[in-house]
Amino acid sequence: MVHHELNSIQDLPQDLAIQIMGDYAHEQKESDGEIFRRIRLCSPDTAESNRWWTKLSSTKTKELKQVLQIPGFATAFDAIREIEGLWAKFELGTFHRWLGSGCDEANISFTYL
Repeated sequence: MVHHELNSIQDLPQDLAIQIMGDYAHEQKESDGEIFRRIRLCSPDTAESNRWWTKLSSTKTKELKQVLQIPGFATAFDAIREIEGLWAKFELGTFHRWLGSGCDEANISFTYL
């Protein structure tokens, strides 16, 4: 049996790609907050975790990784991750403002409010 590496839907036979796209065409895209929450709920470096990371743009991936390296941020977000209604409007695209503020302690404290 020959195995081929698949990197995207374009690597599939056209009829199969059309079927898969049709099956998922009406699904709602997850919010940034839900993606973030799922990443934090998964064990790092697992297939499930990687699946959630791939849903982010390269910019959001880079910024989220930077934020999670700041001491206290991951802990602060993990403390509130079970609050499901919080995540629908959570925007990862605003992290660049936090990263450039130089006020990590204030931002971490605000997260707990």
